[in-house]
Amino acid sequence: MGPQVDLGYQFKSVSNRYLDGAPPILFAYMMQSIDSKVFSLGFGAVLGINLNPGRLFTVSFEIGVTTSIGIGPYHKSEWGIMYLNMPPFSIGTAPILPENKSSDTAVGKAEGFARLSFIFRVGDTYVAEKPREIDIKLRE
Repeated sequence: MGPQVDLGYQFKSVSNRYLDGAPPILFAYMMQSIDSKVFSLGFGAVLGINLNPGRLFTVSFEIGVTTSIGIGPYHKSEWGIMYLNMPPFSIGTAPILPENKSSDTAVGKAEGFARLSFIFRVGDTYVAEKPREIDIKLRE
């Protein structure tokens, strides 16, 4: 049983295209871009047990909980073109002005986990120590 420290970095870069509006008469073809970077620091607790079935192999089982908070920049940009659909043709009207949003973001999380590990030793062996016998003599 013991503490756990979590240092992390997460980045996300997504580009997306979608149709917006009221098809089939008036709609917009939109393009969207999201960029995010988050540095995180977390703390938690873990409890585990190791089973040694042989000299070169160990099975480990751990359960725990971790919490973390992260901060970092977030940027979203979006732009598009408005279309007027009048069959048999479509008319591209004025472009939709680009919209840019930038801010700092904070992300918090708490999660539990369970992990099963198989540990193989290379150049090392495990030898279980036998408990020492302690001879205690009582004084009379």
